[in-house]
Amino acid sequence: MSRTPPPLPQEYFNEVPAPKPIRLPLWGWLLCGGVALFVVLGGGFAISTIAKDPGIIHGRDKGCLVATTIEDWLESGGDLGEKIAALGDDAVADDSRDIHAMKNALIKLTSAKQVDGEEISQVVELIQGSENTWVMVTFDDEVFPVIKRWARRVGKSDASEEEQAGIFGGLRAAAWNFSPGAGGLIVELVNAGFAPDSEEWSGVFGLMEPDESTFKKMIRRFRKSPPRNGIGRALLSRANRLRLDGAWNGDHPYDSLEGAKILRSWLEADTEGSFDAAVSLAFVSSEIRKALLPLALSHPDSSVQLEGAWAELESGGDSPDPAALKRLITGAENLEESTVATRYLEETGYEESVPDIANDPGWRAKAQMVEWLMHPAELGKAPLSITEYDYQELIWPPNLEDGVPAASEPIYLFAFTYLDEGEETPSESFGIVHSTFTWSNFDKYDARPTAKELYGKLCALELTWEEEEEDAPEVTPSEALEMIKKANPDF
Repeated sequence: MSRTPPPLPQEYFNEVPAPKPIRLPLWGWLLCGGVALFVVLGGGFAISTIAKDPGIIHGRDKGCLVATTIEDWLESGGDLGEKIAALGDDAVADDSRDIHAMKNALIKLTSAKQVDGEEISQVVELIQGSENTWVMVTFDDEVFPVIKRWARRVGKSDASEEEQAGIFGGLRAAAWNFSPGAGGLIVELVNAGFAPDSEEWSGVFGLMEPDESTFKKMIRRFRKSPPRNGIGRALLSRANRLRLDGAWNGDHPYDSLEGAKILRSWLEADTEGSFDAAVSLAFVSSEIRKALLPLALSHPDSSVQLEGAWAELESGGDSPDPAALKRLITGAENLEESTVATRYLEETGYEESVPDIANDPGWRAKAQMVEWLMHPAELGKAPLSITEYDYQELIWPPNLEDGVPAASEPIYLFAFTYLDEGEETPSESFGIVHSTFTWSNFDKYDARPTAKELYGKLCALELTWEEEEEDAPEVTPSEALEMIKKANPDF
């Protein structure tokens, strides 16, 4: 089929007569010029106004609601916290009017003789959730300076609980908003001795993004004099997590002579900072790591020892300290440490050093059960004893998906004993381990249940747990057992 276009008609090539010139009287030209000037000036004003407040385009429903609420409080008083809470999802700064209202409210709140830290937090955190870029910029110009001046005035070692609450609210909002002055203010407050052991620091650092200049500047300033106490532990934990996740590869804040002294103090004692200090050995210089590794490997907490050993294998190059490798091999042979130690050997490229017992599937399942029970939400420690109660290869109902061929998988049941607080006689309970689920409960039984009864009960728990979000009816153990039998006729 030809793709040649048809020829144009002859009329297309005919000469078109030139248009006649337009002749207007003088008053007509003046009128046209006035209209043009109005359009230019009016359009420029509109563009300027929209640039200053994009909320004009997007609507002011939320903005008016927030600003009106604050303005009403400024005029009539009352409980500002309750008024903001009543806004629900609409409690978000959405235009410049909100920012002006927030600024005025903060000036009043921070000038009061008796400050209300919660109300200050509620006002300043109205910025969190905003998607209006101009509002976020205006927050830095108008709202954050109010918090900054007040924080510099009261953010010292003797700050009251209310003052601390308000300042931390301001820091969280500034961190969320990437406010340029947030990092510098944090350093100032730390140097002033403000709330050194508060748990709120973790929340502040957790909101700071590593690719933002605020975070980078703060880290650079802290490298000269890293913080100790609770804020130091929070900063150390955040820096470690970012490096572990591959979200940041900058200089670690404790990779310095001063930082090494602080890490040593945490490793020499059994403190909350010991664990993260051991992890950080993977991200500091080899000189610091080699000097502090013996402290980590000899620490009274076995988890600190494992982290120190991992750090050495992760960063020790081709010739890591043999003591670190030996410590992980020993850990892999211990039920209480095996899951973590084996994973660390595999992660660091030492799969061939994993002992044979730790490669046994039954051992790995049992170690996984022990690790589960040691979690604070379960026993919080290793069980007195643990034995394999039953083993089956089953098509497990909770793992069935529409359109996916059913496949059997190893299912382990374990019986374990433990001692309840204040009890002298050990109790026995049961747990399950399979490819996607580890679970246990501490129900008491008049008679020891059979394996089939446990499969039904634990399967029902898993099915009910998965369906909770969909408000599905609870699955009973007998119903779950019938599902297992239907999927596994030989069960």
